[in-house]
Amino acid sequence: MEALSDLPDCYQDAVLTAFLSCEDPGVRQDLSLWVSLDPLVYPDDLQIAQKRAKDIILADPEHHSRLLQRSGHR
Repeated sequence: MEALSDLPDCYQDAVLTAFLSCEDPGVRQDLSLWVSLDPLVYPDDLQIAQKRAKDIILADPEHHSRLLQRSGHR
């Protein structure tokens, strides 16, 4: 989580957008490592997108196990 806090906001926003628009499970898995499950990391205008990404990640714990372990969701 500390590494995420160092990323510029525009990069986090771009990764979130790419994660949501990508349909490839492998690429999405890689992108998920840079998506925060903490909604406070994102500005108000990205709260809905963050919630969608979090729902996708939590619905597929097998593909996102590294993120879930790191964030304490597993």
